[in-house]
Amino acid sequence: MPGKSTSDLQEFLDFTSSKGSIKQSIIRDLKTACNAVFGILGEDEAKDVFSIDWEEAFQRYDNLNALSVSPNTLRTYRQRVSQAVSEFERFHANPSQWKPTIGRRSGNAAKRSTKNQKDVMSEAQNDSDTLQTGSADDIVHRFPLRRNTIVQISGLPYDVTRTEMTRMANFLQTLVAETEPGGSPQLMLTSPDVADQPQQML
Repeated sequence: MPGKSTSDLQEFLDFTSSKGSIKQSIIRDLKTACNAVFGILGEDEAKDVFSIDWEEAFQRYDNLNALSVSPNTLRTYRQRVSQAVSEFERFHANPSQWKPTIGRRSGNAAKRSTKNQKDVMSEAQNDSDTLQTGSADDIVHRFPLRRNTIVQISGLPYDVTRTEMTRMANFLQTLVAETEPGGSPQLMLTSPDVADQPQQML
């Protein structure tokens, strides 16, 4: 019988991904949500995901991240963690008979064999998964820059690399306001990709 800790659940998700039981894009989104929410659990809680009061755990996560995570993302994380736990619970109860319920396509797949290829491709594109995976634009990161000023960043891919973040940080450095003597702050606009071009003053 498999374990029932948060680590066991994550291993289960990796297993389903490696076997192709659930689409890798869905597994990626489930793991992102689980990794975020599991971070607020205590050591004893993490030992048994089936005994956790998830409503209380989600509320704690919301309270801790209300300023940095958008309400839409908080709702999405609740949905995905709940789905991951539910799927893991079904697998845990009967591993040999388990079949995934996440990501199943809707529609009449059997009838598609009688249609031409163009119709099949069009219908497949319009099908929706049980799990709404969303996109990077759905997640808004909020950073309290100063009092009464919160910066919002969206569009970051789930797998953003350290190198890409370093480039982004270098670009943000070019937006620093420089104060001229006896004048008002002026914004220096430069392009990190065009270093030889003169700077523009606003």
